[in-house]
Amino acid sequence: MGGALLGGQQPPFEPDDLPPGADLEPASRRLAPEMGAPAAGLAPPASPANQGVQAAVNRPVLDFAWVVPDLLAGGEFPDSEARDWLAGEQFKVLINLTTQSYSDPRFVIHPIVVEDGAAPEHHQIAVFCRIVEESLQKKEKVYVHCLAGCGRTGTMLACYLVWKRKLQWADALDQMRKVRPCSVENEAQEEAIAIWAARQERQG
Repeated sequence: MGGALLGGQQPPFEPDDLPPGADLEPASRRLAPEMGAPAAGLAPPASPANQGVQAAVNRPVLDFAWVVPDLLAGGEFPDSEARDWLAGEQFKVLINLTTQSYSDPRFVIHPIVVEDGAAPEHHQIAVFCRIVEESLQKKEKVYVHCLAGCGRTGTMLACYLVWKRKLQWADALDQMRKVRPCSVENEAQEEAIAIWAARQERQG
């Protein structure tokens, strides 16, 4: 693919074969120790110890939750004020799952368009996992968003947990709902996580 696009956007990675994920059948419930905590609509100071749970200094800026503390977060669409805050907190990568495009030279912006209320396609999930993993390996802070930061965002992040932590699909869903209760809004999105997990197993 080509180089960077205008306004800091880059074309998505081509999907590759990824390592196997989790089985389709649920396993015992467990919470990974590195999972973050919900930000509860607040703008926390940049500290791993806070893990996204702090009172805002002035008022809420962004409704989000940490998935990997101080590295990977998911939440609502960031307006210009929220992007100012994200830049101040040293976020480098934004993954935009909406149909609304924007540019901001302070970030590398990856658009992965999923319609509101819909579930992502298999190849989109593969692209998403690759972007997140390569960014985190470089210690670049990643913010994932759709519009409300619930359905599409929760689905993609649950699929990342299935792949990265080799979780059962239901465990990944549970973990996302522990840190962000609104995660994954309908049966189609739940099914996408389950199918992704089953495909990861078959690839193994």
